[in-house]
Amino acid sequence: MLILDTTILIALEREHTAVRNRLLALQQEDPADPAITTAVMGEFLAGAAEGKERQARAFVEPYTLIPFDRRSALFFGAVSATLRKQGASIPSMDLVTASCALAAGGTVVTADRHFARIPGLRTIIVE
Repeated sequence: MLILDTTILIALEREHTAVRNRLLALQQEDPADPAITTAVMGEFLAGAAEGKERQARAFVEPYTLIPFDRRSALFFGAVSATLRKQGASIPSMDLVTASCALAAGGTVVTADRHFARIPGLRTIIVE
């Protein structure tokens, strides 16, 4: 399952052709509908321009939503502790997304390279 990070969702919303084409190519290998996490949805909606909230909600509506649940929380705690021991960190909302992906067995599609620091997380970097 492909799980889109906020960076990719924004690029798709802004109709970046290269990102859309890359996602279409990835979907040939993984034909399941792309998903987003509750954290990605929240970040995307929080970033919606004033007066564009309705369009932002409509944009995310078709995506399968992966919640931050008990299993995700367990991954969050373990990954956070591991990163702290390594002296590394990533933004908290990205850690939530990564934890949801680990719990769901998904692959995060992102433009943020820091996701690669997370042990066991499958990532695809799209630039």
